[in-house]
Amino acid sequence: MKYNSSKYIGLQSGYLTVVSYDNGKFSCQCKCGRMVKADPWSIVNQKKKSCSSRECAFFHRCESEASTSHGLTGNRLYTIWNNMIARCHHPQNPNYRNYGARGVSVCEEWRLDVQTFIEWATLNGYNDNLTIDRIDVNGNYEPANCRWVDYKIQSENKRHYNPTPRKATKHIWTIQGETKSGVEWCKLYGVSFPTVIYRIRTFGVSPLEALTMENKQSGRPRKE
Repeated sequence: MKYNSSKYIGLQSGYLTVVSYDNGKFSCQCKCGRMVKADPWSIVNQKKKSCSSRECAFFHRCESEASTSHGLTGNRLYTIWNNMIARCHHPQNPNYRNYGARGVSVCEEWRLDVQTFIEWATLNGYNDNLTIDRIDVNGNYEPANCRWVDYKIQSENKRHYNPTPRKATKHIWTIQGETKSGVEWCKLYGVSFPTVIYRIRTFGVSPLEALTMENKQSGRPRKE
């Protein structure tokens, strides 16, 4: 749909004011001073009401106004919606580092209108025993990437955790053309791993020498 630019100049939607129309978008100035491009439909229908910058006080005020005007406080879907926005868009939220800090966001149509989210949920399999799940765990909360699943499926869809390798995994030794971890070599020679590491560090010997040293000659001192 084409919009007559002269007709909509000065139109306000929340804290946004239309200042121009170009290439199918409204250029709007937020009350905080920032300029933002917006889809004309979202302005005409009062769906977008701020620049949506995380630093914009009016953006957070819009969210607060939305949460108090719908009468849904205590509703499970509202709680899901509110928590979803908090972990993606509020840096002070404890879960923000796993969502917003990684670039995960809530699509604008849901973020600005809880009723739109509730309508999508109702038409796409929601019930009180299910939880919202992102199909692509690195993607955003949006209709094409979300579904309702039980907790078992959601737990199987979490990001793979790659723990920092333990220091012991750095000890990979090649002896007589065969490569094994230090722990494996120690088991093979019947010597404790800490003893071998002590010998290497203290006497500057090779792993093979440390593995074959006589205990009485240079083993690791025993605690009395």
